[in-house]
Amino acid sequence: MFTSDNLALKFLAMDNFFQFYNIEPDAKRSDWVVERCCGPKHTLHTFLPSGFASNVRICHPGWYVDPLPPEDEEAWSALRAGWIDMKALTPVRWHDVAVANNHTPHRLMQWFQTCSSAIREPGMAGVDSPLEGDLTKEMVESLFEVLADHGGADQEVLCGFWEGFNRSDYRARASFESYHGQQHYLLFHSTLSQVRDAWLEAFEHVSSRHGIGTGGLAPNAVWPTTCDWYLAVPYNLRSSYLGGPVDLVSRIFSAANLETYEALPGDNIWINDLN
Repeated sequence: MFTSDNLALKFLAMDNFFQFYNIEPDAKRSDWVVERCCGPKHTLHTFLPSGFASNVRICHPGWYVDPLPPEDEEAWSALRAGWIDMKALTPVRWHDVAVANNHTPHRLMQWFQTCSSAIREPGMAGVDSPLEGDLTKEMVESLFEVLADHGGADQEVLCGFWEGFNRSDYRARASFESYHGQQHYLLFHSTLSQVRDAWLEAFEHVSSRHGIGTGGLAPNAVWPTTCDWYLAVPYNLRSSYLGGPVDLVSRIFSAANLETYEALPGDNIWINDLN
């Protein structure tokens, strides 16, 4: 089980990054990922390795935005400055948005086919789309609790960070491309508990700067050295995916704060169609 006792000080840019992650020099440790990400283009196994007994889709929530009172000049000034007030945001599930817009929820639904196409005016109430390539704090806590119970909080893990964040301070030595055209991930190693702690620190860092989304401070791929599960958080998708043994995935399906759906090998993850 995790504790909060070993959380480091807040992130200052990337100053604390190497308290949590170690540079991985050996790209061969990701070879199995490349070999098993062999599905047809746009399908599940271009970013999630094949061969797992079970796979799950984890939808990132949309956000219901509270309206700004017309007389609240401070709030309007913050909005114009691009600041995000997390207290004014409430996560909403894809299922609920789909039902509210007279659509039938299903495991391949796409966000913009489940919600109204009306554009929310700044300062007005409404629902904003989920973040791409980003879990929420509550999702990380629930997900990593299950993973720790499965293999231990101190298990060694490998982590991939999408190179497109263009962070020169990563100083990575090895990288891998899960599928041709997906762009490379920079490779690091750590422990599961350290990754979880770093992820939570990243949320605090971003929130303290009135933002939302970790933007390169959290990994886009995590897997243990046993290779018995793999978490994919693709930088350009509003859902994450996990493959692993049946018992682990079953626990993910029932975990709090996670909206989950079955994911199948032939799924085209870009199309809102079960046929």
